Amino acid sequence: MNIPKVSIIIVTWNSQYYICDALESIMSQTFHDFSVIIIDNNSMDDTIGLVKKHFPKVYVIKNIKNFGYSKANNIGIKLSKSEYVLVMNPDIILENNFLKNLVDFADKHEEAGSFSGKLFKLEKEDHQATERSDGLHYAKKSTIIDSAGIIMQKNRNAINRGEGQENSEIYNENAKVFGAPGCLALFRKKALLDVEIFNEYFDEIFFAYKEDVDLAWRLLLYGWESWFVTDAHAYHERYFQSIGGNSILQYIRSRKKISKKLRFLSLRNQYLMIIKNEHLKNFLLYSPRIVLKSMQNLLLIIFVEPFLIKVFFDLPKLFIIFLRKRKIIMSRSKMTSKKIKKWFI
Repeated sequence: MNIPKVSIIIVTWNSQYYICDALESIMSQTFHDFSVIIIDNNSMDDTIGLVKKHFPKVYVIKNIKNFGYSKANNIGIKLSKSEYVLVMNPDIILENNFLKNLVDFADKHEEAGSFSGKLFKLEKEDHQATERSDGLHYAKKSTIIDSAGIIMQKNRNAINRGEGQENSEIYNENAKVFGAPGCLALFRKKALLDVEIFNEYFDEIFFAYKEDVDLAWRLLLYGWESWFVTDAHAYHERYFQSIGGNSILQYIRSRKKISKKLRFLSLRNQYLMIIKNEHLKNFLLYSPRIVLKSMQNLLLIIFVEPFLIKVFFDLPKLFIIFLRKRKIIMSRSKMTSKKIKKWFI
């Protein structure tokens, strides 16, 4: 049995309105040396039924419960024997040459551990109104950037490079970035094995949210580069749009569209990844910005989202285990505080 060059891992959870479009785009690739593994987090809809009906050769594992994005991806990564692993959300559509362009670039950059393409926003009409008889759905592709790699700001807020901007010349060049977004990222399996901690690649305590930033930070610390590849195009609908708005009221309203659980995980995981990966010297250097961001979070908790106070009761329970992880990371880190400082913008 031949081992494919790329293992494509898709974690699903009630993804019936997305999965067929995603798989159709995969099967239309000009690059064919891949396998597809779907790790389903106990979907209650017809996700698995649609996959088995329309894509019977796709390998499917159904978990007994929702294990979260991190653990489900780890299951798929451990099953893979390929040189590369493509982690992909079900609400993604790939252009036909996406894999070819990304893999060709990766083959020429052995010093890099992760790669991301140019991800545009994808708009879909009403699901019921646009459903076709074969289970697929119509979609509207845009020229608005969804992600051109991950950026880490000085206050340790991670954002998608270029998100919400019209495609322009700045995104027409390959570039080194802080990391690849977890919604669509190609990883060199050798790099994942290098940064594995406690038999995990994505931190399973994170469950979901910012697990990709945590992994990106660790890859950088271990000396692995991450590249944005401009010729690898894909489209992303996103279950949840980025939080934003021109006013505090708009910001609050947009946050309420995200479940309380994910808002909790986002805030908690923000502190966990700092505990794991931050150099003390850089933390002190940027502490005014980091503290200001924390104060903003505190005001948000006091006046808008008091349920998030439980984050500060959860963190002490995890502090010891994350100090252990930090000790391992820092003992293996190849990046000095001065070298990694350039990635905080």
